[in-house]
Amino acid sequence: MWTGEKIPLLGEGTNILPMCHVKDVATLVKKVIDQQPQNRYFLAVDKGNVTVKDLVNALAMKREDKIKQVEILDVYTEEWSDYFGINLMMRPSLLCEKDFVWHSE
Repeated sequence: MWTGEKIPLLGEGTNILPMCHVKDVATLVKKVIDQQPQNRYFLAVDKGNVTVKDLVNALAMKREDKIKQVEILDVYTEEWSDYFGINLMMRPSLLCEKDFVWHSE
């Protein structure tokens, strides 16, 4: 539940976070069950290249008064800072590329 506190934006927020819409995850799970591929692990990432700033703006409904910009040295002890401080562009597994129609990109 949101408590009304400002949403922290770590640095400039230009780093990329891999994302995948829940409908796309469900579709991929069904595809794995149907096709039973040999691979044990699959990476599902859409091609949206969402930045931390994009995510924070969406959560704050684009209202800057709900966002608090913070620096890593001020929040490095917070658990979430590890997740929002990375810049991670990933390529999805081949299962996601062949004949897959993404719900959200």
